[in-house]
Amino acid sequence: MKRGIIKIVIAGVIVLAAAVAVTVTVQGRGRRQAEVTQGVEVLKKMESADVTQVESKIRQIEEEELKNDEEYQNRPLNVKYDGSLIMGDSQAEALTAYSILDDSEVIARKGMHLKDTADDMETAINLNPKNIFLTYGVNDLGMYSTKDDFVAVYKEIISNLQENLPDTKIYVNLIFPVQQSAINQQPHLARYNEFNEGIRSMCDELGVTCIDSNSLVKDDCYEPDGIHMNYNFYLSWVEYMAEVAQL
Repeated sequence: MKRGIIKIVIAGVIVLAAAVAVTVTVQGRGRRQAEVTQGVEVLKKMESADVTQVESKIRQIEEEELKNDEEYQNRPLNVKYDGSLIMGDSQAEALTAYSILDDSEVIARKGMHLKDTADDMETAINLNPKNIFLTYGVNDLGMYSTKDDFVAVYKEIISNLQENLPDTKIYVNLIFPVQQSAINQQPHLARYNEFNEGIRSMCDELGVTCIDSNSLVKDDCYEPDGIHMNYNFYLSWVEYMAEVAQL
């Protein structure tokens, strides 16, 4: 809605309220007149309010109405994630490799560690997305002596995002389970449960949403390496994240 239209609407309501005030005055002074006068004052304050705030409130109302529309709920995933970012390692990179999401909605690289994310986070800050979904950790399982060391780095990254993107909602995924065959070859991968405990606590402390998609993981979801997943899992995962975030 254009600013001029908003002001015209508010002005029209003020005129109407003023007319009612006159009518009430003719019929008798007292409580009703006081109520109308108070209403006019409220409308005058609305007229002088920041129009941008009014427009933002209108958009929020429209979005809430849309969420109840079946066609809106069933729109394509790449449309749901428009204006959002999924950031992470090869698990997130698979979303564009399988053409589940658009390249503009994913910032991820195979083998990514938390300590190497500075440039990606700067890119995210410049993009100013509505939502950020983080999925890191599996490559960090062998890098840190304790889960607390891992969490300390993760916490610094998220705190930086919160400081620079105060209006962006942040979601943090748990590390996906790893099959025993992969753990036999790389024993440090068995630490994913321990690190996930740290992620949960961190999310509570920072006030961000922790996404636990691990109930979606079944034996038939894995690729032969026992770490990465197949197309069906990634599709379910993205749909679940959208549900949690109410996209």
